[in-house]
Amino acid sequence: LHLGNILAVTLLTSGYFVVSEDLRQGWVERLNLTPDQVCVIPPHVCIDEVTGGSAEAAIKKHDIDEPTVLLAVTNLAFEQKAAALGEMAPGILQTMDAREDVAWVIAGDGKFAPNLFEQIEAAAPRRDVVNRIYATGYVENVDDLYSVADVFVYFSGIDGYPNVVIEAQANQLPVVTNPDHGIVEQVEDGSSGFFVDLGDVDDLTASMDRLLSDSNLCQEFGETGQNRVL
Repeated sequence: LHLGNILAVTLLTSGYFVVSEDLRQGWVERLNLTPDQVCVIPPHVCIDEVTGGSAEAAIKKHDIDEPTVLLAVTNLAFEQKAAALGEMAPGILQTMDAREDVAWVIAGDGKFAPNLFEQIEAAAPRRDVVNRIYATGYVENVDDLYSVADVFVYFSGIDGYPNVVIEAQANQLPVVTNPDHGIVEQVEDGSSGFFVDLGDVDDLTASMDRLLSDSNLCQEFGETGQNRVL
């Protein structure tokens, strides 16, 4: 649609559906709408399609050797997603440097993937850490990766209400993410995961250390998140 057509449709429309309260507030402000003109309907995820995966299959397919796995699933066609993950990568790399049993699996592809991986490699404290990073590219059936993961890490500078957070919670994973956009409506800080501001690498390292040092806390957070989405 041309911009003129979009504006015409906007003027003629009496109501709107958006996926998060954050987007609702934005539409109300930008389009001078009343709150009752915008309805929030979070996206639906078919839970059966993203749960019940095989950790063994993921380990075999991606040759994952480490017993502890941090998982990021993202769309690297968006510069803001790649940039945010790259900005927070040093905190994850510090965690991996301190814990030789930890791997980081990054599932996703797109035009900004090369920039991200160059940034990650440049920030890595030593080669051994880089060797424990598994870049899978686009994965059709990500449920196996959710099954092998221990913590889900997701950072983004642009989002509505990311499905991957719902999927991770359905798989009983604690989530570490930034408190922006619709993400703030998905995670309860200190109950189903931790919020870490973009750029606060020290807080990320501390949050990761808390989770990886306490399996009971991971389980508790995972159960809380799963109860929210099931």
